[in-house]
Amino acid sequence: MTLQQLRYIVTLDQEKHFARAAELCAVSQPGLTIQLKNLEEEIGVKIFDRSHVPLTTTPVGEQIIEKARKILREVDGIKNLVINKKNDLQGSLNIGVIPTLSPYLVPLFIRDMELAMPKMKFVIKESSTIDLINGLDTGRIDVAIMATPTGNAYLTEFPLFQEPFVAYLHPKHPGVKDKTFQWREKDKLELLLLQNEYCYNAQLLDICMRG
Repeated sequence: MTLQQLRYIVTLDQEKHFARAAELCAVSQPGLTIQLKNLEEEIGVKIFDRSHVPLTTTPVGEQIIEKARKILREVDGIKNLVINKKNDLQGSLNIGVIPTLSPYLVPLFIRDMELAMPKMKFVIKESSTIDLINGLDTGRIDVAIMATPTGNAYLTEFPLFQEPFVAYLHPKHPGVKDKTFQWREKDKLELLLLQNEYCYNAQLLDICMRG
């Protein structure tokens, strides 16, 4: 069992597709398949059920992949520790940001970080909350800026700021002159939201449920 094989199965679990996983891992698809086969033969269990499309994980495979994620995070932590001890930060830092925040927040810090750590390469990746969480789990992203709570117990969250939600009402809506918006039962049926992959959508639905 190698760290490379662990990265392969974590990425394959994320993508549910051999070709995409192979591309992300910078390996040929046959090479990825062989490494997976070798790992499954070594441990004596099937990690993935190849009879399903998209690819699914077996029950024991889910447990193996979760442990693989933890191992890879610890290994990356060791690498970072060594670099920090040398007081010579270098390499790359992949920063994930949701599109609704990226144009406003990234310019506030990216230049200062580049000046403070000239040997570091900072890579900004815009994506949905779901994709960013998957990226953190698999190690493709080192840190992410997104709306909280994420609901992921394995992530450590540090609040940066808070912002209010604002309701846009029709001029004839009965609550249009109120200073604060109070939910009506009918509002829950007429509410227009963002698409499901946007984090604010989940937050608004949670407010509706509690409203």
